[in-house]
Amino acid sequence: MTTNIDISELEKLFRAISVKKASDQALKKLEEYPARDQCIQVLSAKLRASHRMAQTDGPWDSKLENGSIHACRLLGEMKAEAAIGILIETLDSVKENFDLIIFSASLLALGDIGPPVLEPVYAKYEEDIDNQDNKETWLDILTRLGVRDSRIKTALHDFFRSDPIMAISYMGSYGDREFLPLVEKYVHSTVRHLNMRKIDPRAPFTRLGDPMVHAYIETRETLVRLRENIDFDHPDFERRVDILDDELLTTHEPRDIELGDGAAPFVRPSVKIGRNDPCPCGSGKKYKKCCGKA
Repeated sequence: MTTNIDISELEKLFRAISVKKASDQALKKLEEYPARDQCIQVLSAKLRASHRMAQTDGPWDSKLENGSIHACRLLGEMKAEAAIGILIETLDSVKENFDLIIFSASLLALGDIGPPVLEPVYAKYEEDIDNQDNKETWLDILTRLGVRDSRIKTALHDFFRSDPIMAISYMGSYGDREFLPLVEKYVHSTVRHLNMRKIDPRAPFTRLGDPMVHAYIETRETLVRLRENIDFDHPDFERRVDILDDELLTTHEPRDIELGDGAAPFVRPSVKIGRNDPCPCGSGKKYKKCCGKA
């Protein structure tokens, strides 16, 4: 294997991944670069440069920003364990400046690297245990790693008590059917509310009128995912969600669905974009088929 590295060539490739048209070709070359470790070092250095740019009031370099996004993507695809630290730093750095694209790219890259990420990210979770937003970020990553760990399960149960809708989403990513009874109970509690009020959550604009519609829409896909052991990308997924809707919903006669302790479920007060909602970018596609695809 080649031990020397042509830094100028790597710099040229990095500039190329900052341009959308050339990015895929350049990424392919970087993946095949013989001096893999040095390639990771160069990509990591570019991420650090984007940190410095984000923390100053100087001119914004859009090419550096775009290159950093592609660098995250490549580091994840390379399963670059050596880059775990810089990717975690990237998440911490961009949170304050709210660069959502680099934030998402870093998060997804850590998930792609997989099991080696568990211990450093769990340490961050414990460090931020009293910070709801930060804790949510680390838990999101932990559920993407393909690792079964009792600490993750405990964290998901704890998070459910403060934000069940988001916790259920993470349970779907984690994919453990142990959570199925909890998810079923929550979805059924939303169904009881909707049926008693004769609300059809599939009707246009109903999400704006009742927060329980949002709760149902955001959780019933996870119910299908866990109950039928099927992923969101399965070609039959949407049909199975429609079947569940037909099974549970009626706008005529309320169903007698047991709530357990009788309490209405907690509903997150802010409304986020649902997977089946129109994408806010204006493409006309569903969010999950457009900007939410990542």
